[in-house]
Amino acid sequence: MWFLSEYRRRSRSVGVMMTLAILFPIQLFFLGKVGWGVFFWLTGFGFIIGYLVEWFLTPGRVRFYNEATALGLVHYLKMAG
Repeated sequence: MWFLSEYRRRSRSVGVMMTLAILFPIQLFFLGKVGWGVFFWLTGFGFIIGYLVEWFLTPGRVRFYNEATALGLVHYLKMAG
């Protein structure tokens, strides 16, 4: 029960992240990619081409982030229990 509630709290929605990627390209910060996010903003959204590429990369990044979150929680449960 704890795992499910904690996973729901920490995981990211693909739909929300895609909306952020399209409207306000800040999804990288929410996915823990702060360095890439800063680079993205400093280069003017990756010279616009990067902006369009992010639309295709964001769903995979969200899945990877959610998988890493779940694995981290499982690891925590194993260590605690």
